[in-house]
This record gives sequence, structure tokens and C-alpha cells, in this order.
Amino acid sequence: MSSAITRAEEELKLQCERINLTLQQCQSDALKNSPSMVDSLQTLYSLLIEMKPMAMQSDLSRSRVEICLRNVVKDLIGMNRVIMSIDDEIDGVVKETLYDDFGWYHEASDYISQTCIECDEDNAPCHDAERWIDKCLDLCGHGVSLEAAVDCLRRAVHHSSSSRINNNNDIALNAKEEYVGIASAVTSLRTIRRYLLHVPSLYHAGHVDCSPITFQQKFLSDNDASILSKTETIWRCCILPLEYHCKRVREEPHGTDSEPLLGDSLTDLTFVLPSLVSSACHAMDLTLPWWAAPKTMHTLLFQAAWKMLLIGVLVGNQGEETTAFRHSTAIYFQLLARQIIENGQSAVISKYL
Repeated sequence: MSSAITRAEEELKLQCERINLTLQQCQSDALKNSPSMVDSLQTLYSLLIEMKPMAMQSDLSRSRVEICLRNVVKDLIGMNRVIMSIDDEIDGVVKETLYDDFGWYHEASDYISQTCIECDEDNAPCHDAERWIDKCLDLCGHGVSLEAAVDCLRRAVHHSSSSRINNNNDIALNAKEEYVGIASAVTSLRTIRRYLLHVPSLYHAGHVDCSPITFQQKFLSDNDASILSKTETIWRCCILPLEYHCKRVREEPHGTDSEPLLGDSLTDLTFVLPSLVSSACHAMDLTLPWWAAPKTMHTLLFQAAWKMLLIGVLVGNQGEETTAFRHSTAIYFQLLARQIIENGQSAVISKYL
């Protein structure tokens, strides 16, 4: 048994090395603006999928996998590259009737009614490097990717503030801080838009918006997976609150103080977003996205949380193994609603109740 565990951990170590080498190739291709960057990202995506069974070997294996995922996310978000349509990547889809009426509610209702339609996005042809970056981030986990995005924007604001405050002698020291490039800021804003606000990316000819199953969901047992496969097109909206719920569940019996992959609260992130996004866009000289105005963002956050709640109720009724969906989305909705009210945006909620 001991030798089997040793072999498994050695294979995990080799897999992490393969992933690191592939990441280096991605970064090299990105700097050269090489078309082969898509191939490198596809290879990275496959390697991340292969890591799934390795994480199930032991708690130590899971911990090592989570550390590897955190590094992958950090490198992907921090990757310097040319982005051809910055505004499109930040803004995503803008629907004419979106968020001014109850169109979003009907959209959610239509969405949750499609419980038996299988998702084939992963099999659709995709030749856009940005979409493949999204796919890899999704696979690493929505929570860890979101937290890395928020951290990136914080560093952008801090770097800009330090540069203005310091005198000429101190700027040389400030230059040693980790630099946040335009591509990193754009990827961070896009990640926030996709995960928390549920605003999809634009669809271009030959390109598809990607929302694959995350790595955390691949930790589920085969029994869970067979139940969830029937609702695959909808439960992806519940992944983010579910990840934080699973973190709390894992911590409680062991009494651990922290989880290496995620922070303590999803609403801690939503609290800082309106001011953080605005400050980061100013620091990076980026146009403020349409969804970033405080009232608009609070509205989108509330609507997305309500959609999660509706879907969580539906998915949570599929069996005992899926009750975590209902529980996690309900907790997030309640905490977010309280936060919005405390921030003086109660009109956002009263409009829909």
C-alpha cells in the first residue's frame, strides 16, 4: 500500500512538472504572439483534466494539487500577451433589454427548464486563445480564479498609488514589485464579469464562450456525477457558491483555520468590487466597463445570485447528494442581499420583491 501511494505521489509530481513546462511554453508563445499558443493552452487543459484522479489519492495529494492549481491560475492571469479587442473582452455581451426589466428572470426560467439538454461546448471548435485561457481558469476552479483576479486588480491599484506617492529615489524600489500588465487587468475584469455577474463573453465567428466543468466538480464521486449529468447545462451557475460551501464543510470537522485554495467568504469579494474595479480601471487607464457602475453592479450581483438560487433549488431536488447546491446558493443569496442593503442599495432589491 505504501509503495502504491509513493508511486501515485511521484506521478503527481511529474504531472505538476509537465504542467509547469506547458505553462512556460504558453508564456513563450504569448510573448511572440504565436498562433501555437492555442495548441499550448489545449495541452495545458488536457493535463489539468488528467490531474483529477491524482487528487483523490490522499489529503496530501489534494493539497499539492490545489497549490499547483493556484500557481496555474496566477500564471494564466499574469500572462503578458496581445489582446486584440480589449473593450469587448472587458464588457462582454450587452443585451438591449438586460437588467432594466424582468427579462433576466425569464432568461433564468428558460435556462433552468432545459434540464435534459447536454452541453457540447467543450467539443465545439475553438481557436481563440482568450477562450482557452477561460477554459483553463474554469477547470482550475471559479473561486481560486476569482480571488486571483481580485488580487491582481488590488496590486494594480497599489502599484499605481505607490508610484504617485513615492519620490524619485523610492520609485526604483517600487519597480521591483510584481508588475500588472494590461492583459492581466483585462483577464481579471473578464473573470469577475463571467463568474459573479454572469455576463457572457461575445460570440465571434468560429469562437465559442466556454464554461466547462471545474476541477472542484471533478472531485465529486461517480454517483454524484451521474445525477448531475442530467442538469449539466444549469448547475454550472452554482459552482462558485458551492466551492466556498465545500471549503467550509471540509474545515469544520478538522477545525483548520484556513484552506490553501480559497478565502473565507464569497461576499467579502463582492463587497470590495465596485470601488476596486473603478480604481483599477483608472490605474490602468482602461475604460470603465458598462457593468462596473455601483448601482449596475449591485443589480447584476443580485440578479445573478437570484438565478443561482433558482437553479440551486432545482438542482438540489435531484437527490440527497445534490442538497449542497440548494444550501450554498441560499446562503450566498441571503448574505449578498444583506450586504446590498447595508451598502445603501436597498432599492435594487425592493424593485424585484
